[in-house]
Order: sequence, then structure tokens, then C-alpha cells
Amino acid sequence: MFKAAALFLSALFVLFTAPPAYAQAANIDKNVLRHAATIASICPGKWKNDKCLKAVSLSNKDMAIKYAAMLNAKGQKDQVEAVKQVCAAATVTQDEIDEDIPAYAFASAYTECANGIFNISEKSKVKPDQYHYGLLIGAVQCLNKTPECSLLEAQMTKSYKR
Repeated sequence: MFKAAALFLSALFVLFTAPPAYAQAANIDKNVLRHAATIASICPGKWKNDKCLKAVSLSNKDMAIKYAAMLNAKGQKDQVEAVKQVCAAATVTQDEIDEDIPAYAFASAYTECANGIFNISEKSKVKPDQYHYGLLIGAVQCLNKTPECSLLEAQMTKSYKR
């Protein structure tokens, strides 16, 4: 499905268990925490719901923009276009188009984005924000109903009570 999932799932568990002081000490970006809180409050048990898919897509858009900026700043301008290409579909929301997109199409787009970013990071040696990337990996896991998702959802609901 995609590479290095276990590493990023462990980052997600940190993200969803980190008390505010630890999150600050670990330099977890406040926007990432905001996306994590939104996803955790909407998505567990409802990954195919339009609100969840929108939250994940908006998180992906923020992540892709910041990663492209990091690549640009590190002189990897050729990889910026690659990020745009592999993540374009993963940043679209139902609100932006006239037709209904099935959840499996979002799962496919998210997987393509996750794999593409992994490949770009290996090639460029510039890594995306690991916590933000982990949110994408977690969404892919849950949309594909992997066993890891139930552990992740349990941590989400424990950390961000709905």
C-alpha cells in the first residue's frame, strides 16, 4: 500500500497522546495539532463521511503547500512540481467540484499522495513534517480498514473526546 507506515503511525500516536506541554516541547506545529483535533473529532468510525474527507483533504492541502515550500527553500524546485502532481487529487474537497466523489477515490488519491511524498523525500532528502504526514498515513490506514486503524481511532477518541 505505502512505505514506512509504521514509523508514521508511531508519530500519530505521539500526536494524539501528547499533552500540550509535550507538544510544544516536541515542536509540533500548531496547525498540525489543529488538523489532528479536527480529524479526531470528526473521523473515527466515519472515515467515508464527507465532513471527514473534507477535513483530511484540507489537512493534505496544508501539508503539501508547506512541504513544497520546504523543498523550494532547500533548492529542490524540480520536486515542488512533483508534489503538486502527486497530491493534487488528495487536496480536493467535495465542495470544490460538481459531482459526487466516492470515498474509494479519496483513499486512492491519499495513497498516491503518501507514496509520492515518500518517494520525493527519499530522492530530495527533504522530509515533510512527520506529524502532518502521519495524519495522511492514518487516514489511508482507516479508509482501507487496516487493523492499525482501530488502535488509532481508540487513541483519537480518548485524546479528543467528541
